Amino acid sequence: MNEEILKKINKEIKIYINESNFISIKCRNKIIKLLGEKFSINLPIENYKTIDIYITKNGSIIMRDEEYKSSLKLNIEQIKERYENFKLEADKILKKKEINYYKINDKNNFKEYTTAIEYGYHIDLQLYKSDTSNDIVRVNPTTILSSLGVDGMDSMMELHDQFGGGMASATNVFQELLDNKELLKTQYDMVAGRWPTKYNEVVLMIDEHNEISDYALYALGVKDQKELNNSYKNILEGKEIESKTS
Repeated sequence: MNEEILKKINKEIKIYINESNFISIKCRNKIIKLLGEKFSINLPIENYKTIDIYITKNGSIIMRDEEYKSSLKLNIEQIKERYENFKLEADKILKKKEINYYKINDKNNFKEYTTAIEYGYHIDLQLYKSDTSNDIVRVNPTTILSSLGVDGMDSMMELHDQFGGGMASATNVFQELLDNKELLKTQYDMVAGRWPTKYNEVVLMIDEHNEISDYALYALGVKDQKELNNSYKNILEGKEIESKTS
């Protein structure tokens, strides 16, 4: 029961982060700061485009794979109570920000109030691995999870996280960059090469440890996707597997 409560809380936190991130990074950081305050944790304010954040069963907060421990020892009821207090204030922040957002949007000078604009086309790039000597492999949207018989978004995300994540979603390998190079430079460091300048150029995103997860390598077709079958069987049998990065 406690695990279900915590799972529900963390799902809702993800929604708060996504909604505030849609308004602005500044708004999202305000929500993150508020969450930390409610659990007596001083969370760092970062300008990364995406941030994974969730609460553990002892009241600590995991953000971008770093654990920030609370000075308090909280049980599930106390965690729930503090989260409800967070929700009340977070809802007020989002409501106020949304009103300001639409006021700005009503004007004809929207671009003056934005740092970057993204457009959604509801079309996934259908990309295949060029080497077909062993098999035809579609790398985007990746089919590795569905080929294992994994259905449902929650199951997909759990398996995606089990193998280290490292992608924008459980199915999409590619993600369009923001059309603002200066903003990108505040979010990412160029380790090697250069930023793309043409429509058919890409960059490979690595994590803060300069590593790429197994999942991303399988999805891209760099590693043999058939290896996943054995690993997935081990998961179903309750055996531990090691999530590797390269």
